[in-house]
Amino acid sequence: MLNLKIKDIVNFLDAEIGDIPSENLNCSITGVSVNSKKVQKGDLFVALKGQKTDGHKYIREAFYNGAVAFLCEKDFDFEEDFFKLKKVSVIKVSNTLKSLQKIGFSIREKFRGKVVGITGSCGKTTTKEFVASVLKESFSVFKNKGNSNGQIGVPVTLFGLDNTYDLSVIEMGISDFNEMDILANIVKPDIAIITNIGHSHLEYLKTLENVFKEKFKITNNFSKDNVLFLNGDDPFLFSVESFGAPFKILTFGLDSANLDFKAFNIKNTSEGIIFDILYQEKVYKEFKINAVGKHILKDALAAICVGFYFNITENKIKSALLKLETCSGRQNIKEMEILSRNSQKVEVTFIDDSYNASPESMKAAIDILASYKKDKRKIAILTDMLEQGKNSKVMHEKIGELLAKNDIDILMTIGEHSKFTGEKFKRINENAIFFHFRSIDEIYTALKNIVENNDVILVKGSRRFHLENLLKKFP
Repeated sequence: MLNLKIKDIVNFLDAEIGDIPSENLNCSITGVSVNSKKVQKGDLFVALKGQKTDGHKYIREAFYNGAVAFLCEKDFDFEEDFFKLKKVSVIKVSNTLKSLQKIGFSIREKFRGKVVGITGSCGKTTTKEFVASVLKESFSVFKNKGNSNGQIGVPVTLFGLDNTYDLSVIEMGISDFNEMDILANIVKPDIAIITNIGHSHLEYLKTLENVFKEKFKITNNFSKDNVLFLNGDDPFLFSVESFGAPFKILTFGLDSANLDFKAFNIKNTSEGIIFDILYQEKVYKEFKINAVGKHILKDALAAICVGFYFNITENKIKSALLKLETCSGRQNIKEMEILSRNSQKVEVTFIDDSYNASPESMKAAIDILASYKKDKRKIAILTDMLEQGKNSKVMHEKIGELLAKNDIDILMTIGEHSKFTGEKFKRINENAIFFHFRSIDEIYTALKNIVENNDVILVKGSRRFHLENLLKKFP
């Protein structure tokens, strides 16, 4: 990260220094934290006010864990004697979240390299990992850790950015109106990728048209020198080229005509996907990714496009794709030997897609499950899809319909709305088996009782339900 000092933070914010001992102004800031329990020695602790808790209550804990400075709101009732006695550096501001974002903006302004911004309804994190892996073949690359992609996560991430890096890859996630305006102003991407427009966050954004409009704001600061990469198979993004945008647009995909980058001759194997690329009327043969599923392929395709744009060689791009495994909980295929009822050992295949769930990613995961041979019994373990708003029942019923049409044998669900999925599943296919549970422990017990040799089991759900804990129960 940049060699930041307390006085730099004060200058970024144009804040008062009255509560900071003068001898502390040159004290180095080595990190930032919004969680007092995770504070490291040398951190700036940012006391955020949330819906459920107030970070100001944990300032003492952050201090004893090693924080050297504190970003706090002016109306907080400070323990003046404690702060003066300990010579604590307190930076008082009107709004700590906006101030954190302003610091992130200031750090981004100092970065001399190019920034690649990534957004979309699903696939952002996987795309980010693919893009970073490809770019690392020729450059020093900075990226978000995990999916720290929101109003807090992005500015916290930017504390690690400095000019030792050539490029930065920043995932940018939103769930409500005007959030992309804030992120786009902080990150100011030079190159942007939009993976797709889907039903995530309809609870707040209400319509797909609104999702599209808000995601597209990633280009707010674009001019003729900027480039936007789009999933050309997406019906909303497909039409963007007709907007007459004042910047360059390049499209990627599998199915649409007139794509700039097109994957074809796609072969699914037990070890992943092999495919060819058509770009500028030239065919590039036998790319491979260690994953399955069309939407994972599109995530990789976005990275290939960016790689070509930065003049990375074909062989280096291929090498980068092979180095990268899919992120934990994102369509990892696991062949396992587990104990069933009566302690009998059986061999099963788990499709671990437990990280998150939206209608689009549910469909993609079910497509993978359905692709297995007919002689294998197929089991789907699903949770609610969150933030679907007033259309939640309909969206869950559509998943039940999709399961039935794909001849899935057994469905296990957990969550209030996933019951609609199961009920629709049973109405269409009376012979199908459906169980609804209240806990992970109940699912585990039931699965052990019904699992058979060679079963293929999809585990797919929203993060709130922690389906990864189900997989941890199996050795």
